[in-house]
Amino acid sequence: MANLEFYIYEGELWCKDGDKTFLVDRTQTDLIDDILRRVKECYPKAYAALDECYRDSAPNRTFCRYKMARRFVRCNFGQLDSTSFDIEGEKMNFERMDCPLRLECKYDGVICSPIFKTTLSSQEMKVGKLWFEGLSKDEIGGILFLSPETVNNHIRYIYHKLSIHGRPEFVRYSIEHGLFNT
Repeated sequence: MANLEFYIYEGELWCKDGDKTFLVDRTQTDLIDDILRRVKECYPKAYAALDECYRDSAPNRTFCRYKMARRFVRCNFGQLDSTSFDIEGEKMNFERMDCPLRLECKYDGVICSPIFKTTLSSQEMKVGKLWFEGLSKDEIGGILFLSPETVNNHIRYIYHKLSIHGRPEFVRYSIEHGLFNT
């Protein structure tokens, strides 16, 4: 998939693909299928929630999948901007959307600003978030009541699980995959 920018105009979902701009509707099955493939692979909780929301539309598969993709895109990419594309190759760049239901919607943090699927343990996520924020191993240990060696072991395991080799690569990976929803 090319670099895409999505936006809402007069209540409708639009997409810019290079010089081409088009209304996203149920006829763009390749686009819809690609978006939902990415969501299912990288954000399985979001996919399950979308499936739950639109289960009543399931008999009309094309319409159901369109509604699922449209909701995900509207919740995460609906502003036209020029800072980065919403989808660049395999990377998704989420935007913080204004929503009148924020904090009331049961899908906030699930469909909107979803959490990337990871194999990291909850303790590794805590250590990783502080490491991502730039804290030293000693500082992380002090906050989480862990020895510096335990912090170091967590960081080693994180790198191994994510197949990365250093802090700069970890920070880049975390941003690209929305690991900590910053």
